[in-house]
Amino acid sequence: MIDLTKTVTMEQAQRRLKSVIEEVRESRTPYILTRFGKPQALIVSIEEYEEMQEELALLSNPEHIARVAEARAA
Repeated sequence: MIDLTKTVTMEQAQRRLKSVIEEVRESRTPYILTRFGKPQALIVSIEEYEEMQEELALLSNPEHIARVAEARAA
């Protein structure tokens, strides 16, 4: 998997917020915001966020997990 995540400081993101959000939306490139060199937050597109929520819902659904296990066994 290719990591296309970009990292910027919180100060850089604050100065460039409009362009960061546009890039996140248009190219779906996530941004990690750092402070003192440590990750603090993540900016992702709403589409990416919704997909992550759907995947988490599937992964936490016992019926779905059972179906995946059955398919792998077959």
